[in-house]
Amino acid sequence: MKGIIHGRRHWKKYDGSTYYFYSMATHKRESISKEELWELGKTLPLKVKASLRKIELFKVPMTPQEQFDALTLCSISIYCLNGAPKMDMPGISMEDYSNDFYIEMVKYLKNWDPEKGPWGCLVKYVRLHTIRASLKRWNSPKNEIRSREKVLKSGLNEDIYYKDLESLEDLGTRISEGRQVITDESRRVLCQVR
Repeated sequence: MKGIIHGRRHWKKYDGSTYYFYSMATHKRESISKEELWELGKTLPLKVKASLRKIELFKVPMTPQEQFDALTLCSISIYCLNGAPKMDMPGISMEDYSNDFYIEMVKYLKNWDPEKGPWGCLVKYVRLHTIRASLKRWNSPKNEIRSREKVLKSGLNEDIYYKDLESLEDLGTRISEGRQVITDESRRVLCQVR
């Protein structure tokens, strides 16, 4: 079973003056010196924030260089700036966590003000929101199972209960249907039902 297990590392994170991290952009293990890391920690968030602002204003896609910068910032934030989860997360792979972290990072970067503090201090809040979002998504199927168990315990027939939900969809609650065309014949049927 996949999952993140705290404390299980196959390679060092830091050895004196060199940081090691898994790059989401190149899909390889890379190393970076301490000075380069602090320089990227200052410049990359500003570049990514500017590219997100450009995307929001002009509705244009990211260029390959902007994508590379955003993925590098995400990788450095997770592996070097304490963005990795510090707890066991069974059932959630590191790839799932990285995707959720990227989404939360983009949300935070849109409202981040560099004058209030450096990006490295904000990474812990991104990590906490990512953990909450990942666990919420992971626990939602369990909640569905619990609601089914409540239906069965209450004595309702499960088939009837779920057929009622399907009949709601037949009334036109699906989004993909579009507008319902009402003809004279459908009006007569509606009047007879009422």
